Amino acid sequence: CPSSVSVAARGFTPRRTVAVVRANATGAAIVPSGSCAGTVLGLGTSGLQLVTTVTANASGQINWSGSVASALCGKYFQFVDMTTCATSNVDQF
Repeated sequence: CPSSVSVAARGFTPRRTVAVVRANATGAAIVPSGSCAGTVLGLGTSGLQLVTTVTANASGQINWSGSVASALCGKYFQFVDMTTCATSNVDQF
């Protein structure tokens, strides 16, 4: 890290919005507002922020390839299905 990465995740609501969130550490932060208010994340509150939203494909999958900037190295990330509020496993760049 920094480097190029490929991320693949599945199990999301097909053709619906998925949020990508990141934080400095794991924990149990709670989504404060919006359609998934009250959802407990596997991320801590330090550095917690919404990175972007993406749309799952027709099979409920997300496939992304790109570069990870050095500022994201060591950070943790998680996906949140904005339809069901289900969360993915936490992973680290």
